[in-house]
Order: sequence, then C-alpha cells, then structure tokens
Amino acid sequence: MPEVASPKIAVRVPMPVEVRARLEAAYPEARFIYCPGDEGLDEHIDEVEAFIGSLGLTAETVRRAPKLRWVQVLGVGIEKFMDPCLIERKVQVANARGVNVANLAEHAIAMMLAFARGLPELQRRQMRHAWLPGNGPMLPKLSELNGTRLGLIGYGEISREIARRAKALDMDVWAMRRTPGSGPDAYASRILPPEALNELIEAVDHLLLIVPLTDETHGLIGAPQLARMKPSAYLYNMGRGGLVDQDALIAALRDGRIAGAGLDTTTPEPLPADSPLWDMENVIITAHTAGNTPRFFDRIVDLLVEQLARFRANEPLKKTVDLEAGY
Repeated sequence: MPEVASPKIAVRVPMPVEVRARLEAAYPEARFIYCPGDEGLDEHIDEVEAFIGSLGLTAETVRRAPKLRWVQVLGVGIEKFMDPCLIERKVQVANARGVNVANLAEHAIAMMLAFARGLPELQRRQMRHAWLPGNGPMLPKLSELNGTRLGLIGYGEISREIARRAKALDMDVWAMRRTPGSGPDAYASRILPPEALNELIEAVDHLLLIVPLTDETHGLIGAPQLARMKPSAYLYNMGRGGLVDQDALIAALRDGRIAGAGLDTTTPEPLPADSPLWDMENVIITAHTAGNTPRFFDRIVDLLVEQLARFRANEPLKKTVDLEAGY
C-alpha cells in the first residue's frame, strides 16, 4: 500500500526532548505539532491526521479535523475518547495497554503487602516517634498474604501479571472476566463469568478491580456488593473511580463492614481535600500514580515508533480499541 505523505501529527502531552527526537527520526516526513491541549492547533487543525496524547477529544475538535484518521491514547482507559464523532468517522483509536503492566502489578502487590504487614499504622507511629511494644494489645493488625485468596475483577494482561506475583506469594487467585474460556490457567485456580460476581466477592480476602469503565461496569461495586464481602477483606481499585459507589464505600469503611481499601483511582479526580477518605486509617490513597515509572516513556516511545511506522505505511495499527464497546 502507498505510504502516507507528510501528515501533520498533533502531540497533546509533554514530551521529553529525546522522545521528540525519536519520533521525528521515525517519521521524518511528518510534521509534529507539540501542544498541551487544543491551543496552538487552530492554524493546523484542518490538516491534522493524527493525535497522540491522553487528553480527550471533543466533538468540536473532531469536526474541525476532517483528515483525522488516528488517535493514540497514552494510557489504557479510553472513556475520554468516546465521542460519537470518532465512531461515525471510523477513526482508529489505539491505547497503550501493556506499557504499564509491570509497575501496575507491583503497585497492587505493594498495597496488599502494606495492609497485611500493618505498614500504614507503623508509618503513623514512626511519624510520632512512637516505638510501641511489638506484641500484646499495642501490636498493629498484622496478617500474611500467604494462604489468602485474591479476587481479580478483570483478567487482562495486567491482572495476569498480578496473579503471577500473587501465586508466587502462595495466594489462591480467582479471576472474573467476560469470557471465562476453558477455565483455570497457570495463575488463577478459578476463572468465573460476570454472573458469578457475588460468589467471587464472598470468597476472597482481597478484591481488586482492574476493568475498563463502561456503562456495564459503572458502579459495579456498591452497597449490596460491599455487604457481601468478609469484614476482614480489603478492596482495591486500580481501574477507574466510577467502578465503585464511593459513598457506599465510605460508609462500609466507617462501619467496619470491610477491613480497608487501597485506592489508586477515585471519584472525582483529584479527590477533594474534604473527602473523608483522606483521613481514614484503613485507607491507602495513591492518587493515580500506579502507572508512573521512570521507564514509562522508554516503553511509550517504543510503542509510538512502531505505530508511526505502521501509520506511515498505511498498515493496521496495534492495540486498537472498540469505541462502541468501551475497551
């Protein structure tokens, strides 16, 4: 197929100089327009053929870009890119799934270990310079991951890496996914369909959400589901804040109906300073940092270079998503 000649590509996210250099070397005929948002695009918008970034696109922006053929999201979630105009125009939308697998998996395990070993309380004691007795009633609540059960809602690439690490810690892993397939795999002893959600929730000690936010998954965990969890169980949200009814979660945490929550995502983001979640001793908040790593741009630029080569040759892009399905 013929190569795409001299397209204009808008990059809507800050890029280190060395990353820019690699992109430009990968597609020397292209003109890259670097802008943090829509500003700076006015004189080029009618010629832009591709957007690279993490900010959403409005219908107005899409309508003003008649040549737009590709949107590259620099994350996994695409809820900001669900405008019907992109669907109607059949614009290819690709995400960066797989780029943050290792760091997200490590983050999940870190949260579970922190609760198991009482690190939030021990950290508070350190801040108070309080060396309290290491046994008896003053001992913080401690447990082990060994022998406990992890439930994963969503079983994609990241979840499987979490499951692999969890199995190495001698945890039993159950997973729920839309298409259970042939059953257990090397890391999950059970793989359940969505209709078995209640069974999963009731059986696990650690419940981790890592699914896309869609109409189907919005509010997936609310008061009825929280009531089914063990009082000793922990909830972790590494997907999107909208997966959880946050008011119901706050009530469950206050009343001791669940042991705690590890939240990388909340509703809204940033989480307001007056949210009760900030001051709860059984909550860990990591402010949507699970995907951050100094190696992020190394992996992103490798993906972008490959995508640019495909775009340049008018070949199908990798990691395309189904906007109508939401993932």
